[in-house]
Amino acid sequence: MVIGIANLSMACGMVGREGVGLNAPRGQNNGQGSCDMGSFPHELPSYRHIGDATVRAQFRAHWGVGLQSGAGLARPQHV
Repeated sequence: MVIGIANLSMACGMVGREGVGLNAPRGQNNGQGSCDMGSFPHELPSYRHIGDATVRAQFRAHWGVGLQSGAGLARPQHV
């Protein structure tokens, strides 16, 4: 599937130009979407790290709310 999408993207000229590209599918359908929307406790949407003050300022200005500088809560890791 991934090779087919890559070949189709290249055949259609969707590689190497501004505003185009390809995104390979992940193994689990909802995995990519949940990561893109910021479901990781240490990242904001678009994989922007919560620890970056510039990133927090951009989201604070857009959302109109304060943001903590550290990661949010996560499920406990099993040993």
